[in-house]
Amino acid sequence: PYLFPDGEDGKGMSSDRGKELFKQCAELSMPVGFMLFKGIPRHVAEVEELLECESNTAVLIDHFGFFVQNGEVDEDAFNKLLEWGSKYPQLHVKISAFFRNVVTKEFPYMELKDRFFALKDAFGADRLLFGSDFPYVVDECKYAETIQAVNAWGVQDGDMEWLMRGTAEKLFGEW
Repeated sequence: PYLFPDGEDGKGMSSDRGKELFKQCAELSMPVGFMLFKGIPRHVAEVEELLECESNTAVLIDHFGFFVQNGEVDEDAFNKLLEWGSKYPQLHVKISAFFRNVVTKEFPYMELKDRFFALKDAFGADRLLFGSDFPYVVDECKYAETIQAVNAWGVQDGDMEWLMRGTAEKLFGEW
């Protein structure tokens, strides 16, 4: 959203041009990624307007939706993400950048465990996708440790299959 000009209508990515682009992505079966670095609350109207204007465009929100801002958990942001999971079946969430979405930054990021399972309940494992935030993750832990963190949360094998491969293939095609 930060690269999309506000334009004359001030709607940013949900402007008329943004909606045209979003609809074109549906026609091309091209998923759209939202990197909401500054948090969900400042983009609610834009995201909802796009999701409602074209339900056939698959959308992926990166990094748990960045529900931690300035070192503090924004429960309203996380709850909005959960609400969207129940309301918009075309929406997916990338479970990534663990170190960006915790307050204590202690491996294996156990404070994300309950958040993961809340997202799984709202979205289903088939709408969650694993990511590491490479190359930035290597400043926090080893790449392989991000997978170990998910295992430490007690994620079941069938759900791990969706996280590690199934959702990516659903969105981007088989490997």
